[in-house]
Amino acid sequence: MTSLTRGRRPWLDGVRAVAVTAVLLYHGGVGWLPGGFLGVDIFFVLSGYLITSLLLKEFASTGRIDLRAFWGRRARRLLPALFAMLAAVALYGALFLAPAQRTALRGDAIATLLYVANWHFIFSRTSYFAQFADPSLLLHTWSLAIEEQFYLLWPLVVLGLVVKRRRKAVAGFAVAIAVGSAIWMAMLFGRGASSDRLYFGTDTRAQALLVGAALAALLASPAVRDRLRSRWWLPQVAGVTALVVVVVTCTNATSETALLYQGGFAAFAIAVAVLLASVECRPQTVAGRLLAVPPLPALGRISYGVYLWHWPIFQVMTHGRTGLLGVSLLASRAAVTLVIASVSYRCLEQPILRGAITPRRLRLALPAAFVSASAVVVGCTATSGVSANSSTTTATAMTSSSDSIPPVSSPPPSRLSNSSAAVAGTPPASATPTAAATPRSTGPARILILGDSVALTLGQGLPRTPGITIVDDGILGCGVTILSPYRYFGAVHTLPPQCAHWSTTWRADVAAAHPSVVAVLVGRWEVMDQQLNHSWTHIGDPAYDSYLRGQLEQAFAAASSSGAVVVFLTAPYYHRGERPDGGMWPEDNPSRVDAYNAILRSVAAKHPGKARVVDLGSKLNGGGTSYTEYVDGVRLRYDGVHVTSAGARWLAPWLIPQLVNATGPPPANMG
Repeated sequence: MTSLTRGRRPWLDGVRAVAVTAVLLYHGGVGWLPGGFLGVDIFFVLSGYLITSLLLKEFASTGRIDLRAFWGRRARRLLPALFAMLAAVALYGALFLAPAQRTALRGDAIATLLYVANWHFIFSRTSYFAQFADPSLLLHTWSLAIEEQFYLLWPLVVLGLVVKRRRKAVAGFAVAIAVGSAIWMAMLFGRGASSDRLYFGTDTRAQALLVGAALAALLASPAVRDRLRSRWWLPQVAGVTALVVVVVTCTNATSETALLYQGGFAAFAIAVAVLLASVECRPQTVAGRLLAVPPLPALGRISYGVYLWHWPIFQVMTHGRTGLLGVSLLASRAAVTLVIASVSYRCLEQPILRGAITPRRLRLALPAAFVSASAVVVGCTATSGVSANSSTTTATAMTSSSDSIPPVSSPPPSRLSNSSAAVAGTPPASATPTAAATPRSTGPARILILGDSVALTLGQGLPRTPGITIVDDGILGCGVTILSPYRYFGAVHTLPPQCAHWSTTWRADVAAAHPSVVAVLVGRWEVMDQQLNHSWTHIGDPAYDSYLRGQLEQAFAAASSSGAVVVFLTAPYYHRGERPDGGMWPEDNPSRVDAYNAILRSVAAKHPGKARVVDLGSKLNGGGTSYTEYVDGVRLRYDGVHVTSAGARWLAPWLIPQLVNATGPPPANMG
């Protein structure tokens, strides 16, 4: 991602171009490159190689390493463009993001400025491979953090090793730590660590940087270089073979490839190192000539800016905003990225690097720019409170994790029981049930809400109504299907084991609440791709449909275990986010929701007088045939899935009477 050499070597720029192209295609959703995320590893190996080469070359020629000068060059190369990108993202956040999103963005931006974004994302349990579920605009800065940590620490290590002119010690130390990093990754993987912990961690990703560092230490020996050059066939064969390995791995590996975490990342880094060694020793090899073919060197020269700007641009330029899909969307995103990166390179990065600003002024300018960037980030992402259209504080905080599937090692899914006194907000005059909708029941009504996180947010937002008690026992992260693994946003997840006991939990909730009516709302998990009998399937497959009917029958049995009437609420359409290519994720397809609701109705029909169906889905969809966020000027859902508190209040005059009256004779139209 950086340009570290004074003498231009087009084959190295070509390597940068290959790396950044792989990342762009991966983030653009190109299906034939599932391992495009490995482009970052190519950058890591290249950075380790070039950084170590510069340090060793400086020591060989001067007998010392000027750390202040080294870090100053790194600052001049990296910080100006980073500050510009952060300012642009902060401004976008101030203008277009919701308060809760701005709060999250502020934390991400501060972590980026301090170059600890990778650990920030680990501790906040951010997913990279499920990154398309409303991801941070700064998610890509995790790799910049690892590189900067390397730039700060590795020169100190090199200086300590070469101060006694022990160049070989650098290679040995780098190899030892790289091996240790790879073994540590495999050990954590074996203990069940998430792929995101392994992918973001400095300790687990240092192996690629150190493989590059070891290569630099080896090639710093003139004897080693001469031996490689004298055997002309060796760089030729090794370079082509390594290039093939890199391409094949990127086109076949996925984030779920277990072998990657069991030495695969290290093997890939070694292949990149072999490629670098071959083209550095003999640039005229087939691999070297391929990497130097225009426009690869030109793209490589601006690769830092391309990487820096592409991610926020990709997140802003969506199908919903542009109307573009697939190749057209990717091409437009790439074009905008290249233009901005080119302008940044020519007008910002290079003038500073070439000394357009004198060193003395730069020493004053960089700290001032850091302070200014921090002020812009904090100021533009500050929020004074929760939007009126957002859900309650609890629901808003829950949103970031409700659709990010916790790993097996996660704590139990959150559960929140609310009596009517705990339900936030009182209804405005317009939300008070009218005389025509007054419940028939004359005694106190107790309504228990069971289901997943959509049920949870609905129950949290329903207003207090005299004579009616609402108990909200929705479970965050659990539906009624318990198949595992399953796909969500293109990533494979394992079901938390606690979800397997949902039926027992429901029965306990019913026994504790003594409800007269139990409202059941599920559907989000039920429309996802899941594995049944070791085969991927989804709703619409006869075997899966039969399984789902059985689970809904269990739901009815648990909900009616105390004799209460069960009201099945139909599921609404969803739109949690776009695929990277702008298309729709399978679980957001309206046809899957329609199929689920049809099965739900068929189950309810088997229990006349004991189960009813209320068409909540149609109400939340505004009566349409696709996802709808606003109805009557009210924002009903804040993330494409969950109900806002304003939406729940809007629903209350229509929904609460139907729930209370469920104990009476069925209406003519049960929907």
